[in-house]
Amino acid sequence: MRRPLILLLICFAFIFPSDFRIGAQITADPTLVAEIAKIKAIDNHAHPLQVVGTGGTDTEETYVSTLEPLDIPLRLRADNPEYIQAWRALYGYAYNDMAEDHVRGLVETKQRVLREQGDGYPLWVLNQLGIEVMFANRVAMGRGLSAPRFRWVPFADPLLFPLNNEGMSRPNPDYRARYIGAGRILKRYLQESGVSKLPPTLDEYLRKVVTATLE
Repeated sequence: MRRPLILLLICFAFIFPSDFRIGAQITADPTLVAEIAKIKAIDNHAHPLQVVGTGGTDTEETYVSTLEPLDIPLRLRADNPEYIQAWRALYGYAYNDMAEDHVRGLVETKQRVLREQGDGYPLWVLNQLGIEVMFANRVAMGRGLSAPRFRWVPFADPLLFPLNNEGMSRPNPDYRARYIGAGRILKRYLQESGVSKLPPTLDEYLRKVVTATLE
C-alpha cells in the first residue's frame, strides 16, 4: 500500500513542482555570506611581477621566452572585457568600456598606487583580491615578493635536463626553444650554486645543484 502512495506523490511532484517548493529558501543567509567572504584564498599557481622603478620592467627570465609565435588565448588578449571588472575592483575604474582616454586615466591611477605602496604593492594587490598566500612560480624572487604571503615555487624544469638534449629538440621548434631556455637557466642555477661545471655523478648533481638551488 505504501509503494503506490509514494509513486503517487512523486508523480504530483513532477506535475505540480511549485507546490513542493513553498517555503523554500531562495536567498542566501546574509550571516553565512558574510562569514564566507572572510575566508582568504590560496593562489596555488601564479607568476607575480616584482616591484621595479619608474619605467622599469621585471627582467625575470623564463625558459619559454624563445617559443615560436602563437595565438594568444582569448582571455589573455588586451581587449578581453573581463579586465574591466578587475580594473574596477583594484583601481575604482568607473567605466564599462576600454576607451583610450579612460584607459589612460586607469594607467595614471595605477602608477599613483604603485608610487604610494612602493615595495608593498604586491602585498596590497593580495589584500584587494582576498588572497592570503600566493605560490609564486619564478626563476627567482624579487622586490616586494616576500614570505610569508608569497611562497617561492622555482622552475624545476631546467634541473631535469642537465644532459645534451639536441636529439629531443629536433622534432618540434617549441621543444628546441624549451630546451635552449632550460639550459640557459640551468647555467644560472649552476653559477648560483657555486658549481663551475656539471658534476660527474647523479648523486653529486642532486646534492650540489638541485638541493642547493631549491634550499
